[in-house]
Amino acid sequence: MGPAAAPLWPRRPPTSVGAPLTTAAPPFRLLSPIGLACLVVFLHYVGAYMRMPLLPLYASAGGAGTGQVGVLMGTFMVVAAASSIPGGVLADRFGRRRLMAAGVAISTVTSFLLPLDNGVPFLAAVLALAGWAMAAFSPAVMAYIGGVGGSQHAGRAYGWYTTALYGGLTLGPAIGGVLADLLGFRPAFLASGAVLLGCMAVAVWGLPEEPGPSRPGGRPSVLRGAGGQAAQILRVAANPMALACWGAMFCLTFGWGVLLAFLPLYAEGLGLSRRTIGGLFALQAVCNMGMRAPVGYLSDRLGVRAPFTTGGMLAFAAAAGVIPALRGTPGLAAAIAVTGFGQGVGAVATGAALGEVTAPAVRGAAMGGYSMALYAGMAAGSLLAGPAIAWAGFGAGFGLAAGVLALGAAAFHGTVRRTPSGLSPRALPPVP
Repeated sequence: MGPAAAPLWPRRPPTSVGAPLTTAAPPFRLLSPIGLACLVVFLHYVGAYMRMPLLPLYASAGGAGTGQVGVLMGTFMVVAAASSIPGGVLADRFGRRRLMAAGVAISTVTSFLLPLDNGVPFLAAVLALAGWAMAAFSPAVMAYIGGVGGSQHAGRAYGWYTTALYGGLTLGPAIGGVLADLLGFRPAFLASGAVLLGCMAVAVWGLPEEPGPSRPGGRPSVLRGAGGQAAQILRVAANPMALACWGAMFCLTFGWGVLLAFLPLYAEGLGLSRRTIGGLFALQAVCNMGMRAPVGYLSDRLGVRAPFTTGGMLAFAAAAGVIPALRGTPGLAAAIAVTGFGQGVGAVATGAALGEVTAPAVRGAAMGGYSMALYAGMAAGSLLAGPAIAWAGFGAGFGLAAGVLALGAAAFHGTVRRTPSGLSPRALPPVP
């Protein structure tokens, strides 16, 4: 059982996780560690994703063809996926707060580099660096939140974390698009860097060090060197429930990758306007975000995670499977709303479960695997559904998403049945 969690917005900081309150403390020290971490997450994803919808247009203006644009965007995802577990291991070794700050700092640099050139080789290098920054940040912040939240409050902690994340993912592209439309690409990239600078200030000067057994004497107690890093990864990979959580996240983002890439094409073929298609994705984001904090609180109160993970995956699968049979906006909107509910429910429970079934000293490596599964699932969904749609139509592509989600739910449920206590944070000890 982890340390007791502080309220999300306490009136004064807890002495066990932050510096004592003084008159010289900056205002954001009045927030709890979980609230501060969520603020960092929100600002980071707003700043980083202000540039994401602009990059294909920016590269195209520089002479990149459609295939080259695809390679550029894929570079970011591949590097982020491949670097996530090493990034989590580094967070365990050097401290989660340090890796969070390093990831934000590197992401800030990439935003200020983008206005310099829009040639394909230069953009590929910058996006590869941005992918590594994301891989350093994501597992570190998830492990940090798991450490300060404690197992009894993991659901609500990860619920607020993912709400902040999706809030940034939703607001960032909108702000970037407006700025680019009014001022042009380069001022929009500079504004992205300015937001990330503010995020870095909060991460460096606002977040307290994470307490707990992984930081005796102010330093993380993990093995040093390449052999120690490999041992950390093997410790996590030997945990069947950790692997099941990684698999569940892969399946959830596989479905999301299919929707993101091919729902616009399907809806356009039905005659829906671009504004309507954008509205469908906004509805998905609202339903996704709206479920996360409530499900986190409810799973904490009930003391179980697994039913929420399997239920969310099955709901997502059912909605994805019926999309090819729908022809009107109301039906599509209802199905898209269910995919949002399912994704939000499943993702929160999966992240909280992963934090509970891994030992604190290797939680960064475990969350690195979570991030790797997230990016790999998104990439695999778009890559594999494309040939299926080209061969047999949209029914095959969305059917593939539904099948992967349903099989993932069955595999997760089977693993939980072989695990004591059904993933109850009140009874299930972390597996080293």
